[in-house]
Amino acid sequence: MQNTVKRLFGYKSRANDALLRALANLDEESSVVELAVKALSHAYVVDRIFAAHIRRKAHGYTSANLTELPTLKELSARIRGSDRNST
Repeated sequence: MQNTVKRLFGYKSRANDALLRALANLDEESSVVELAVKALSHAYVVDRIFAAHIRRKAHGYTSANLTELPTLKELSARIRGSDRNST
């Protein structure tokens, strides 16, 4: 079971990286990038809450959304850092 979970998190990490690279090629002012940042920041928070619950640790989030949206570059760094800690 543990190998399956690690493999699934590896797939997720590679998919995130491909999506983030594709978004980085778009104009940051694009409505697609704006919507993607909103959706991905929500997914990022939910991932962090999930990871905290699995580790039986506090996560500190009071919402499944960030209070301030980061830039795509900032969010990409956060997601990739989270993915490195999950695989």
